[in-house]
Amino acid sequence: MTAGAMRGIVPEALEMAFSYAAKGTCADGAVLRLETVQPVARCRQCDTRYNPTGDSFLCPSCGQANAELVAGNDIVLASVTLEDGSPE
Repeated sequence: MTAGAMRGIVPEALEMAFSYAAKGTCADGAVLRLETVQPVARCRQCDTRYNPTGDSFLCPSCGQANAELVAGNDIVLASVTLEDGSPE
């Protein structure tokens, strides 16, 4: 699973919630792997891509605050791996 840093997810809290929700289901004992994606912005004025810091989205190239967030705001279930418990 990937989660954008802009979502403010606390990894330990998400893992605890996942473990609790999985109890008694086919996902009981499953492992949640979380990768945090740092934010990337694109300046609509000069097309520069940059990593905004804190709550500032000022473009480091032109100084404008006219940005589009292009990464770091999504939550994506990237993959699921299942094991059936059968010997190989």
